[in-house]
Amino acid sequence: MLKFLIDSLDEVDASLHTYYKEVNGKFQLDVTGIRTDNDVSAVQNALNMERNDHKKTKTKLEEYAGIRSLNLSPTEILDKLDRFEELEAVSGDKIDDEKLNKMVETRIKSRIAPLERERDQLKAVSGEQAQTIGEFQTKDRNRKISDVVRQAATEQKIVPSAVEDVLMIAERSFELSEDGTVMAKDGVGVTPGIDPTVWLTEMQQKRPHWWPQSQGGGGSGGSGGSGGSGNPWSSSAWNMSEQGRVYRENPARAQQLAISAGTTIGGLKPAIK
Repeated sequence: MLKFLIDSLDEVDASLHTYYKEVNGKFQLDVTGIRTDNDVSAVQNALNMERNDHKKTKTKLEEYAGIRSLNLSPTEILDKLDRFEELEAVSGDKIDDEKLNKMVETRIKSRIAPLERERDQLKAVSGEQAQTIGEFQTKDRNRKISDVVRQAATEQKIVPSAVEDVLMIAERSFELSEDGTVMAKDGVGVTPGIDPTVWLTEMQQKRPHWWPQSQGGGGSGGSGGSGGSGNPWSSSAWNMSEQGRVYRENPARAQQLAISAGTTIGGLKPAIK
């Protein structure tokens, strides 16, 4: 590795002597573009001086932070200073702080009044939009619940004249889960979390007139969970074969029917209520 600065040419091979030049009694590598230690030190010193000057300037400017926050141009600042001299001259070297504050407050109010009006208008529009969105969401929720309940009522063979009554009660009894599933609310007099088909099964005892006369009131006929039949897990309509069929077709609904009847899948027949 070549040394940049040597005391004697004897320190390098004779073939390299031409690459060195004598400087102040020593021999320096003569390569254009290479910076010496002195060059680097000079640049570093200049950079440090510039940084120090910048720091001093920044510290000095901190004294004018309040003026900078006004975001005024130098011309605007000078105009305000001229206005201050005018006010001072009018007041006879005695500025009335109370009057001056009142004047400032009046000017501020006049400046922000249009902004406040615009803000109030935006609030009103935003409120109307939020109300409209809420109404659409409620309508969409009710429509989804109505569609699912209406389909369940058709499968359960609800008489046409009772469908509107079914939908009206269902609107108060059901809600949409986060995944969009229609399920019974808590605290509405039915088993929480059941779907409309299981709900209709529960309602057979309370609203027998919803079904044709031969099937109302938990009458026999049809299959469990459809066609107006009773709950095959209930004490009055206990049917293990039907339980197995419902479980094979829809395990989730079978679970709901069992819970609604007061038992579990594979559990004991509930006591007669």
